[in-house]
Amino acid sequence: MAMILADGRFPSGGHAHSNGYEPADRLAGLATVEAIERFATNRLATSGAADATMIASLVERLRSRPMDDREELTRFWAAVDDELDARLLVPAIRRRSRALGRQWMRALRRLWPDSVTGGLALGPDGPHELAALSAVSHAAGLDPRRAALLQLHQLVSGITTAAVRLRGLDPYALQGVHLALLPIIDEIADRAEASRARSPAELRAPTGPLFELLAQHHAGWDDRLFQS
Repeated sequence: MAMILADGRFPSGGHAHSNGYEPADRLAGLATVEAIERFATNRLATSGAADATMIASLVERLRSRPMDDREELTRFWAAVDDELDARLLVPAIRRRSRALGRQWMRALRRLWPDSVTGGLALGPDGPHELAALSAVSHAAGLDPRRAALLQLHQLVSGITTAAVRLRGLDPYALQGVHLALLPIIDEIADRAEASRARSPAELRAPTGPLFELLAQHHAGWDDRLFQS
């Protein structure tokens, strides 16, 4: 199930996002395999690590909650939404997060129609990506570490796929980048699992200011190929 969810053909909406590669390439010309590996490594160390620890924490909490208590789940998801909102300061990144959250909610309802989400689809804009993906991971039976790995692999595959489409680079070489990053991905997933007992409010949220500025700038382009 984890392999199916991580597949680029799965209708999660991730194919429409470059995970920051498109604006970074426009700024710095990331046209070589080596440059793309450095960029992906940096993304893993910052927002990738933050997202992995958050998902591990959320999945751990879902495993310990009574899924038939709708009021309890509604309060839980409201607190999660507030926490994720506080971590996403840039409007463009917030919109991206909720757009992907809606896509994951669609997958959740199609694949696990009997799952109890109790207040997850908050408001007309839907949940944040990490909230919805944690619900999908829990419904799929993934443990916290596998859920973190799912997020990390999607981050890297989004970057490498975008590089193929934008730069026409050798897809085999970029798959090699993904393989070369496996030790880093595993290490981050291990740290995420080790911190799964911590509440979302206690987790660090490393990011990159330049990435955030580029995300907002990218949202105003008329000629962009990817949504983010």
